[in-house]
Amino acid sequence: KGNLIFKEHGKHVYTYIKRGDNKALRISLKPDALPQDEKHTTLFAKLRAGTASPEEAEEFRVSHSEKSQKVLEMPEEELFWVKEVEIEPPEKAIIYPTLVCSKCEEGFMEPLGRVRNGKIICIPCFEAKDE
Repeated sequence: KGNLIFKEHGKHVYTYIKRGDNKALRISLKPDALPQDEKHTTLFAKLRAGTASPEEAEEFRVSHSEKSQKVLEMPEEELFWVKEVEIEPPEKAIIYPTLVCSKCEEGFMEPLGRVRNGKIICIPCFEAKDE
């Protein structure tokens, strides 16, 4: 809990820090590891727009599956740069108790709870349109 820090920089870069000695492992996707495929990109755009034919949808599914399998089988050194870095770890996060939503019964962090009709619920249930 409290150990994931998300920074939106539009990169596929992940840094894993070992507290205590300021050592970290930085893993980043090599920009040329996944070459652009114009046909795949065009089919994806059609799918998102809802204009792909059933044949195009199937072609995309097959192509995407093949590309995914290729990534899974690639040697890590072809896919990522991995290096040790020294970094100052962030401050430790405040750990809050986990509460259980009285509607969906999923756990959530206490300060993010909401009260409706005297019951504590999570934000998605609080914002749901079904009440």
